[in-house]
Parts: sequence; structure tokens; C-alpha cells
Amino acid sequence: MRGRVHIEFGGRDHSLLPTYEVAEQFEARHGGIVDHYEKLNNGSAPMQVRAYLILLALKQGEGGDKFTLQGVMKAMFEFGLWHGDLVRKENELIEGLIYTPEQLLAKKEEEKAAMKIASEALGVFSE
Repeated sequence: MRGRVHIEFGGRDHSLLPTYEVAEQFEARHGGIVDHYEKLNNGSAPMQVRAYLILLALKQGEGGDKFTLQGVMKAMFEFGLWHGDLVRKENELIEGLIYTPEQLLAKKEEEKAAMKIASEALGVFSE
């Protein structure tokens, strides 16, 4: 099973669940997840598209229809559309959709190793 992504949204903690259904519904309406991932990270992903992806994952994670697209858009606006925490959570959700759990674990390990090398290099340059 793919891991949940926890997000504070509308003043409450919720979980986003990356499932096949989320990917299928999103891609049927808005095109490829990978293309959206690139747009999210270069700042060109439209609010409605971002909100739709979050809405689908909220419905899977919460098991109900507590949210509407308009409600998610409002919560995103109040959160700060391009707030770092929100984008990070969206990235985690998308990574959960496009990678297997094993691939995601390997990716995280590679990132951790790269960060260690970078911090060690910065330590050398700061002396």
C-alpha cells in the first residue's frame, strides 16, 4: 500500500492517499501526472488543477465527500497558494502516485546521501 501524506488543511489535519483511482481520474480530466509535477515545481500549475488533485486524494484518504473543489481552492488560497509546505505536500502526493513504494524509498535515500555530500562540501567552503 502506498503511504499517506498528512496535510493541515482548513484548520484540521487530513490525509491524502495516492491511489490508482486518483491518478486515473486526474489524468482523465487534466492530463499526465508527470507533466503536472513539472508545472507545480516551475510555478505554472493552475490553482484549479492543483485543487482537483488534492480533492481526489482527500476523498480517498478521508473516505468521504467532506470537501468540494471550491472548498479546497478556498483552503489553498487561505494557506497561501505557493506556500512551501503546501507544495511539498503536493510533491509527496505526486511522488506517491508516480513511484512504487520501493522506488520512492530508494529516491529518498539518494536525496539524503546527496544532501549529506552537499552539507559536507559547504562545511569545507565555509572554513
